[in-house]
Amino acid sequence: MKKALLVLALCFAGAAMVFGQVGPQGTKEAAPESNSDVKTLQLAHELADYGYKNESPTALLQAAEMISQIKIQEASYEATQEGSKGSAFTEKAKDYSAQALVDAARDLAGKDKTLLAWAKNVEKSIKKSTRGASGGPQYASNFAYANGGVTWYQWYFDGNRLAEVGVASLDGADLDLYIYDQNGNLITYDESYGRDAYCSWRPRWTGLFTIYIKNNARYNAAFEVYTN
Repeated sequence: MKKALLVLALCFAGAAMVFGQVGPQGTKEAAPESNSDVKTLQLAHELADYGYKNESPTALLQAAEMISQIKIQEASYEATQEGSKGSAFTEKAKDYSAQALVDAARDLAGKDKTLLAWAKNVEKSIKKSTRGASGGPQYASNFAYANGGVTWYQWYFDGNRLAEVGVASLDGADLDLYIYDQNGNLITYDESYGRDAYCSWRPRWTGLFTIYIKNNARYNAAFEVYTN
């Protein structure tokens, strides 16, 4: 099982397709750093999605463990909706919080003592982890109108340092991601098909950037966005 999950994780990591465009402040897509928290969160979401779909407590616990080890601080930024409000998704949006993943894994584990012990250990690490600490990625959650999008304003990124943005759909919608500089120039984007999107670049100087998330689904799509 562990070997299978390792292969799965490598496939997820290799399958991320990102499309870049050069702008005044940016260069083409920069390779993610080996300790990229944003990419780790993206991989954890994919493992969790696999765990939910296949009722795999092992995948859910591995995802919860990855998420619990990353310090996350909630961001508050002005956002503007684009398009017309559509219908809600017919299925319930998945919960990718570490505690929700542990709870779901415990339900699937039954009387398996090994899995229950693992769930208990992960739960302890969740309680010990610090939220809102300095460093680590920031995150925000929202939804985007059907066939519309959300514009997020004034995200600061440091010059000459790898900048990363990841967005994760909570209900399976195909989301695209676009990054603009303070002058409205398109820096980079990800239009790959799938529930997640990821962009990285190296700003030439510290400044404000705008994040635009496009919803290609016919229903209002819930999502979370992460930055490093």
